[in-house]
Amino acid sequence: MAQQHRKYYLDKTGTVPQVPYFVLPVKEWERYPLPTDLPPLSPEKKWHLLRVSPENLKTYQRFPSGKRVTPHERQRRDCYFEFRA
Repeated sequence: MAQQHRKYYLDKTGTVPQVPYFVLPVKEWERYPLPTDLPPLSPEKKWHLLRVSPENLKTYQRFPSGKRVTPHERQRRDCYFEFRA
């Protein structure tokens, strides 16, 4: 087995199969890192994630013509036409 492992180790082409006896086990935290252990996000990535988050998406109401109306304008219009039936 040691000779087979030596052949695998010295092989540059990748054609010699690996000997399972000499494969070291990988710790679970190396294979599946916890999200809390990941490096912190850069300010650019944080800004991008905040910008595209569902809470910050702009909700537009459209006229039949296709013109978009901002929520602020819609709020002013609703206040003015509040009592219209």
